[in-house]
Amino acid sequence: MLCPACKKNPAIQDPTYGVTHCASCRANKVDIGRPEFYIQTQKDRVQEGRDKFEKDMIPPHWGKDNKANPEFVKAYPTQATEYFTEEELVKV
Repeated sequence: MLCPACKKNPAIQDPTYGVTHCASCRANKVDIGRPEFYIQTQKDRVQEGRDKFEKDMIPPHWGKDNKANPEFVKAYPTQATEYFTEEELVKV
């Protein structure tokens, strides 16, 4: 990737700030403003994983009396028969 300031030399990829300007632009103290590309932080990756696999985190049982969770039955209809009887599924 080329330097965002001079577009000639290779850019420096900083682990915190992403792509920054090259060594010669740094020596000349060329101001290019904010970095062009930001890295993805661990917090972002964790949130993306939660969003992508949120269905996997639905518990099969709900409440203190362990009733069938309607969200689980809708998300996993074939696996719901392994957890609940037909009578419990009819109530959902």
